[in-house]
Amino acid sequence: MDITLDSLKNVCTDIKENWGEPNDSHTKAEYNGMCKALDMIQKHYQELQDNDTSKPQYTYVYGDECNDIWDRFKMTVRDDNDRIKLQFIEFQGEGSYE
Repeated sequence: MDITLDSLKNVCTDIKENWGEPNDSHTKAEYNGMCKALDMIQKHYQELQDNDTSKPQYTYVYGDECNDIWDRFKMTVRDDNDRIKLQFIEFQGEGSYE
């Protein structure tokens, strides 16, 4: 089962809101520790999602941008709102070109 970040956030919120009202210092400390742990889980999951490089990374180039790219694909007739969807494949540092 895949869990989305939004689903995880909703579950954490439900747990926090449905936890009984702390009535002494021990249960208050337990509650605070539980809240901190849930926040840490959410933060970690967010970082994993933000750093997920397995998903394709795309960008768009619009008709009024990067003429050399449009020319390379022989698309000289275009509107400013036309766009090309580009996918990042790999970075090649100077001297590492194939």
